[in-house]
Parts: sequence; C-alpha cells; structure tokens
Amino acid sequence: ILGTDRFGNIGSFASSNNFTVDSKGPVVSAVSAVQIDSSNVTINYTLSDLTASGNFVDVEISSNGGSTWVVPTSSLTGNVGVGQSVGNKTITWNAGVDFSGQSQSDMRVRVSARDYFANQGAFVQSSNFILDTAGPVVSNISAIQNIGSTNLVVTYDLSDQTTSSLNVELQISEDGGSSWVVPTTSVIGEVGVGQTTGNGKTITWMADTDFDGIYSNTMQVRVRAIDSFSNQGDFATTANFTLDTANPTISNVTANQTVGSDSVVIHYDLSDDSSTNILVQLDISSNNGSSWSVATSTLAGNIGGGQTNGVNKTITWNADVDFNNQDLGTLKIRARAIDKFTNQGNYAQSASFAVDSKNPELVTVSELSSQPQGGDTSVIINGSFTETNPATNSLYIAVSGGAYGSATIGTGNTAVLNNQVVDTNTTLQGNDYISKLKIVETDLYNHSLINENISPTSVYKYVKPYTPAVPTVDNSTTTTVDIVVNKNSSEVSGLEYAIFENTTGKYVQADGTLGNNAVWQTGATWATLTVVGLSSPVSQYVFKTKSRNSSDVSHAVSSESSLSSGASAGNTAPTITVNSVSQTSGNNYVTINYSGTDLEANSVNLTTYQYSLNNVDWYTMTEKSGVGSNGVNNLIFSPTGTAYNFAWNAAADLSNVENAVVRIRLLANDTLLDGNLAIGPTFALDLRAPQITNVSASQNSASRQVTIEYDLADLTSTNLSVVLDISPDNG
Repeated sequence: ILGTDRFGNIGSFASSNNFTVDSKGPVVSAVSAVQIDSSNVTINYTLSDLTASGNFVDVEISSNGGSTWVVPTSSLTGNVGVGQSVGNKTITWNAGVDFSGQSQSDMRVRVSARDYFANQGAFVQSSNFILDTAGPVVSNISAIQNIGSTNLVVTYDLSDQTTSSLNVELQISEDGGSSWVVPTTSVIGEVGVGQTTGNGKTITWMADTDFDGIYSNTMQVRVRAIDSFSNQGDFATTANFTLDTANPTISNVTANQTVGSDSVVIHYDLSDDSSTNILVQLDISSNNGSSWSVATSTLAGNIGGGQTNGVNKTITWNADVDFNNQDLGTLKIRARAIDKFTNQGNYAQSASFAVDSKNPELVTVSELSSQPQGGDTSVIINGSFTETNPATNSLYIAVSGGAYGSATIGTGNTAVLNNQVVDTNTTLQGNDYISKLKIVETDLYNHSLINENISPTSVYKYVKPYTPAVPTVDNSTTTTVDIVVNKNSSEVSGLEYAIFENTTGKYVQADGTLGNNAVWQTGATWATLTVVGLSSPVSQYVFKTKSRNSSDVSHAVSSESSLSSGASAGNTAPTITVNSVSQTSGNNYVTINYSGTDLEANSVNLTTYQYSLNNVDWYTMTEKSGVGSNGVNNLIFSPTGTAYNFAWNAAADLSNVENAVVRIRLLANDTLLDGNLAIGPTFALDLRAPQITNVSASQNSASRQVTIEYDLADLTSTNLSVVLDISPDNG
C-alpha cells in the first residue's frame, strides 16, 4: 500500500503478507448412484475446491431422467450438507423412506457444492440408475392336486423391476389361513432363491412327504417374493382347496365259495375321502398268507379302477380257472385300495376260507355187494370216493347189456357208499345179469366223478333165478314115481333145471335113475319123467328142483336158484281112533283099545302116548307088558284100519289117586309124517283103597244085638266088600 499526503508527498509502498482470494465455485465430479439394498442408495462423488473444507454439499434427485428434481431427500446421510471437505465422498439415501414402493429405471442424482466464500458450484448429474423399493408382485396363484398324484402343484405369476435373483417363499395352511405351519420341506420347482420373473411359474409340493395321511378341504397356499434389494412382496393367497393324502380303507373282507359253483364271492367295505375313482387291488394266498401267488385272472365286479365308496362291495373269482383241481381250507384274501391321488391303503385280510375246485377222486370201484334174486327190482351196490364236500350220489344199473336206467338217488353228503339200494327199472328174471353199473358223485360245488364198473364181479352179477315151484310127483308104484318140473310162475321160460332127491342126496338122471351129479335140462326136455329104482315106501323120496341162469356160461353154483320145496308121492299121515279106555277090573293098569289107519300101510311108531288128570298137563304113560299090549314101535297100520291095544301101567306112574276124568292121547308117525293127536274119552282111575271112618258099636237095649255103624267112601260107589273083625281085648 503506497500513501501520499496532502502535500503530495508520496510515501513508499508497504506490502502485506501473502493471502488467498477465492471467487471460484467448488467443483463436483464423478457423480454416481447405485441401490445397495432394499432401501438405500449409495451416491458417490468427488469434491474439489480451493477451500478444502467448510463446503456445503447439496443433492437433488430426479425420477424422470432429470426432467424434474422433486424426489424427497430428507433421509440423506453422509457427506452431504455443511462442513464437507474436498475429496471422494459418499452419501446414503434411504429411498425406502423418501421414495418407497417405487420401481424406476431412470433415476438420477445431481450434486452441487458451495464453498466457505459462498462460491456456488454447478450441479453435476449422475447417469440414470435403477431404483427398486417395491416388493415383487405374486399374482394369479392357484393350487391343485392332480389326479394320479399326491403332489400339490402351485402356479403363480411373478413380476418385479428386478427380473432375476428373486427369492420365492411358499407357506401352507390346513385351517383356512388361521395358521401357516404345514411343513414344506419337500417343495421343488420355482421356489427359493435364484428365481426370475415370469408367468405360469410352478412349485410342486410332495404332500405325502410333509403332510401324509391327511384329508382337508380348508387348505390354502400363499406365496411371496423378495428381490435382490430385499424388497419383500406381499403374500398372494389361494382360496380354500382340497388336499387328500389320506389312504383309502378296506375293511370287513370276507370270502366264501358259492354252493353249486366254482365262484368265490368276496365282500368288502371301502371308505375314502375322495369317494370315487378308487383302484382296488386283490391278492389270494393258498397257505394262510405265507405267500400271495394264486392267480386272479378271473376277478370280476368291484375290482380295479373306477370304484366308489360303499359297504358290502362284491368281487367274484372263478376258482375253476385260476385254482383248478384244488381242495384247500387255507385260502385267504387280501385287498387294498389306491385313490385317485395314488394314496395307497394297507392290505386288509379275510379269515381263512375253503375252496374246492377239485373233482371227487375214486377210492373203490363201484361194485355189487350181493347177488340179486329173481323178482328183485333193485340191487345193492357199494363204492367210495375221496371228497371233502360230498353232496349227491346218483346210482345207475344196466341190465343184460342194455342201457342205463334212470338214476336212483343214493345217500347224500357222504363219499363212502355202502349197501346202496339201486332201482333196476325192471323186474329181474332168471336169465338177467347186471352188465354194468356206475355211481356219479357230485360235490357241494357241482364237481363230479363217474365211478363206473363195466365188468361187475361174476359172483354177484348174474341174477339168482326164482325158486321153482314144487314139482309134481304122482303115479307112484312100489318102486317108481312120475315127476314133472314146474317153473316159478314169474320166471322166464327156457331155463335149465336139475331135479334133486332129498332123502338120498342124489340127482335124477336123464334116464330116470338117481345119480351123484346134477343133470341140467329145460323143463320141456324133462317133460314127464319116470323115476325108477326106488324102495318102498316111495313116499319117503322127496323131490326138489332148481334152475340156473342161462346167461352165465360158466354155470357157477352162485348162478343157480335155491331148491324148490319138496314133493313126494302121495304119502298120507297115519291116523288113530281111540275105541275104548278103562281100568281093568281088579287091576291097576288101564287098557286102551284103538284102531290105526295108513293108506300106504306103512310101518308106524307111536311117538306120543300120554295121560292127563286135568286135561292140561300131560305125561308119558308107562306100558305094562305081559297083558296083551302091542307096544309102540313097528306097528302096521292098514288102509282099512288095524286094532291095537296099549296097556298103561298106571300104578307105575301114579299112586293113591282117585280121578273120574282121566284122559289119554296117542300120536303115530310113519317115519315121514306125524298123524293126528287122538284123545280118548274120560274115564275113572281108582288107585286108592276105600276109606272107612267114624266106626261105632253099641249093644241094643234089652237085646243081645250089637249095632255097628261106620262111614264108607270110595270112587267106586257100589259092589264094595266090607270085612269086620271084633276084639274082646281092646284090639
């Protein structure tokens, strides 16, 4: 500074120290802005100025590429405002406070500074930057469990300014949104970190992993997203939907074979929340459940897909096809169901049951058990089978090479048939034979076996002929008789006969003699035959006949008839007529006079000679010899009658007896026949002495006469002799 006074005196300059003059505004450069998280934007800039400190930094923000700068900046922090120094600086703007819910791609920041000397610098702008303080938007959310799966498929649309690096969250509620605690560990798909925006995004939740065994119609799903700036969007929530991971239930499984068929009827109850379009699977075990390998190709009814809930559902199984020729009581059924969402229930088993798809098996061949007789209309047969469930038995007989007749229904519910009476459908005759027989056994389930015998045993197959009628024997002489064979009136004609003589045990020969061997000829050939060489009486010969079955060419004895009744030549029984019976006077025996008659004058014997005191009890009489009695053996009765006496020694059989109604009876036999029993008239038998009682004696008054009195009793009332003795000395 140079001073000049008023006088013009010029002084010398005086200089100050150096000092600074600043009239230039601060310079801002390198302005940039970037969002670093959900709310904050970092603004970087460089500040230069001669004045190194005490600067004021101002920031303005535009949301439209710099057209306007009206975005609030109240939340700025850092190197902004007063007291700023030069250098590389940073400001933080909390856009979540000043500019929340925004999503812009043309944001700008401009920064200016004013120094201590109020020098104002110019604004410097950043380039456009992206600002995102809006949460991602999830929309169009839906959830569905598809048929055939237990998975839940969630679809949604996702939009955000930030198109990538999004984190999608999913939550599930089972109670209509009251709580969101259902596990989601098994979700896959477009969920979690690293997701991008887009429509039709899908998430799959394996519900049977996290939420198995549940049925609910109040399920909800909600989804939200968080972008790379940690902006968290709102949840988008579905309406209530139905989820089914509960298994269907099969219960009350039963199985029984239907009587009369191979069909096994299986019943079960089916319950499921889905109620329709259920798959029912069934296995069969033949060993009480140890394995399940029995074929099931013929299952029909409520089996397979498309089943609905219900009780007493029915399946039929044809055991004849899938389990043929079996007879077991150790079968079991197991059944399970899979619903339309592939929820698979547990197997439910039936109790053990029996299946019989097997025909009866032959044990013993059907056979005759006895020989049929002429006149029979039935035969008796046996046969047996092995069969667990026997039901009916039909028995058939064929006669003499003919066809089988109608069936006879045998004993039911048995596999062992003994002594079954089978209708022959005809009356059997002596030339018939049983040519074949069969038993058809049918079990409870209509399986059958024919037990046929086309060659019955020869011992029984040939009908034993009718017993012939009694032959005719007549025209007897002392050594011959004529004989004619008579067939049974019901017997067929043309059979051969043999004639047997019973007394000698020999057979009539073709020449009429008797021989040891039977001769067989038809009745017509025998005609009327004279049997010769007999001994008298010829009535002793008894002739019988028998026939034989002409169909039995072996002529077995079993094919012969029984012998007929016997016939002999005109023998009549001897007869006795009792003429008189009386006790011989003065003796103790009885003389019986009788006549004996026999038309053949045969020698006869008295086989009965008895007495009775009461006509009830009879006793054999003792014969008295030496008084003209003719005995009891070898008496000859003539055709006109021969008189005989029999003396009964009554005193030998009885004693002290008096009876006025005694009877005797006699019977004779001519070695062939008994005669009549001849009873004689009643007679008196007196074997007791007269009885004198009540003897008294008194002298008559005034007399020398003594009167003796007594009682006399005897069966013989007259002609009695009384003897009297008198003792002078008291007897």
